[in-house]
Amino acid sequence: MDLNVRFRADGLAADILSIVGSEGRRELYSVAANALRILVQRHLRAAAPTRHVWATLLGGRRTGHLTKGARLVTAHASPTYGVVEVPIPGISRAFQDLTITPKTADMLTIPARGAGGISYGRRAAEMQALGWRLFRGRGSDKAKHLLFGRRGKDTRILYVLKERVTVPMDRGLLPSDADVERTTTEAMEKYIVSVCRKVCRAV
Repeated sequence: MDLNVRFRADGLAADILSIVGSEGRRELYSVAANALRILVQRHLRAAAPTRHVWATLLGGRRTGHLTKGARLVTAHASPTYGVVEVPIPGISRAFQDLTITPKTADMLTIPARGAGGISYGRRAAEMQALGWRLFRGRGSDKAKHLLFGRRGKDTRILYVLKERVTVPMDRGLLPSDADVERTTTEAMEKYIVSVCRKVCRAV
C-alpha cells in the first residue's frame, strides 16, 4: 500500500510560489519533497528498533519490515504539489486502525507464541518449504483455529487462524504533521535564499 504525503507552503515559500512560473513551482516542490523523503526515511529507521514487540514476545527473528521499506521511499513533484510515496504494507496505520483480512486463503495465519518464534515473519508456504507438514486441529472450535506443524518428531502449534485482525493506530510510525510542515517549508525557504544569493553574486 502506498501512502502519499502532500504538503503546503507557508510564509516566504508561499509568497514565492505565488509569483514564480510553473517550472519554478515544480522545482520548489521537488526540493521540499526530497527533504521530506529524507525525514521520513530517517524517522522509519529510528522507529524500527522499537516496533519489534511481537518478535520479542514470540522469540522470533526481526523481519526488518520498516528498515527495508525506508529504502523504497520516493519523492516527486509537479507544479502544484509535492508527494512522498511510502510503499510499506500497513503504513496507513500511522493514521488509523488497520483491519487485515485474508486475500487468497480462507483465514489469516497469526504466529503462535508456543511455536518458539520459528513461524514469526514466515508464511505457511515458507514453513512447508522448510520441511514442516501443516495440519489443522480437530475437535473443539478452538482446536480448529490452530494450525499445527510436524517435522520429524517435532510437533508444534505454528499459527492461530483468524478471519480478521485489527492492528491499532500507531501515529509514531511517521513524522508528525508539525515536522512535515516545518521540514518542507524550511527546505523551500533555504532553496529560495540560495538562489537569491547566486543571483546577487552574478549581478
